[in-house]
Amino acid sequence: MIKKQHRQQPFKTRMHRKRVASVLSKSEQHLKKQNKEFILHSTEYLALNEELELTKKMAEESDRLKSAFLANIFHEIRTPMNAIIGFSDYLMRADLPKVKTEQFLQIINTGCKRLLSVISDIVDISKIEANQIAVYKELVNINLLLTDIYTSYKKQACNNKIELIYSDKPEFSHIETITDVTLIKQVLTILLNNAFKFTQKGKIEIGLDVKDNFLEFYVKDTGIGIAAKNQTTIFDRFSQVENTNTRLYGGNGLGLSIAKALVEKLGGTITVSSRLKEGSTFSFTLPYVLNANLTENTKKIAKTNPSVNWAGKTILIVEDEVYSHAYIEQVLSSTNAKLCHAWNGEKAIKMVESHDAISLVLMDIKMPVINGYEATQQIKGKKPKLPVIAMTAYALNHDREKALQAGFDDYIAKPIPKDALLGLIAGYLN
Repeated sequence: MIKKQHRQQPFKTRMHRKRVASVLSKSEQHLKKQNKEFILHSTEYLALNEELELTKKMAEESDRLKSAFLANIFHEIRTPMNAIIGFSDYLMRADLPKVKTEQFLQIINTGCKRLLSVISDIVDISKIEANQIAVYKELVNINLLLTDIYTSYKKQACNNKIELIYSDKPEFSHIETITDVTLIKQVLTILLNNAFKFTQKGKIEIGLDVKDNFLEFYVKDTGIGIAAKNQTTIFDRFSQVENTNTRLYGGNGLGLSIAKALVEKLGGTITVSSRLKEGSTFSFTLPYVLNANLTENTKKIAKTNPSVNWAGKTILIVEDEVYSHAYIEQVLSSTNAKLCHAWNGEKAIKMVESHDAISLVLMDIKMPVINGYEATQQIKGKKPKLPVIAMTAYALNHDREKALQAGFDDYIAKPIPKDALLGLIAGYLN
């Protein structure tokens, strides 16, 4: 019996060793697995930490640029306001010479335009961030558009002793495309304003090329140029605020980012080619649309040189704001048209019903009692052929579309330029 136990003991020992080895092997595998997971998680944690650190730096940089932007905006607003308020006080003096009066009025006018430009840029960048840029397509004659832009900048070029060139190529003189004329003008205005700001002598050139199915507009100058390292960031929001040249020459640093957003909204791209002290060329492309289904409100843009003699015509001005009414009345005072006035939409409806001689209605939108939308709908219900033009401080693209859909025949945004208003009315009364 004792001999039998001795024979079984080695067997039990071997089994025990196998179990221990199995347990050790499983433990080793488990540890290796945990080690791999630890390394994997450690790598993920490191990547996450790096990402968080990068995000933090980007947020800090964004806050820094926005703070600089806000400081610059305050500067850009307060500077023209200083001149506007200051010289307005001087104009109240009875003993002010006529020469000084004219000089101060010119300064005030320039300051107001600069202030409006700053406000417009802030509104535009807000619309871009909220994705509220609407495109209103029209049939546009490109040559007439560029000629109009060129003409509007000729006086500024002469005053600055800059040669302004429009490369009017005969083969492009009749090109027409379907696009948003307002947005194109805005982009060209931004590029030309930049060119004039940074060009102290030499020339500025605007022009057009046709490449495949795209129209390529360009603005070329002989100004200070842009360093290569800055050319990748000049279209970024707020990036120009910290630039030395921007501080030297003024501006809020939003123009090119707005231009980029508008061009992309129209289906194109914008680029820059530049060298320091050798000038810059900004180019942007737009789809060349030969045929398209136009909306009911689409119209052809044409140059208008109105003959302003509307004797025998009656124009109803519907405006509740005293100074706005006074300005419109002043603009129309030399047209020989008979002018009548309504302070709200309700009175306008009654006047149209009782005066068959009314030839055209200029209608504000935001008014007491009955607003311009409702008043126009009621007027059109009674006299569908009577032209009604919206004149309003609601100046976004979708506001124009809304006005046209509400029954207005046309639309003009405040502040209203004299020639633009006369040209618009001429299209209905001439």
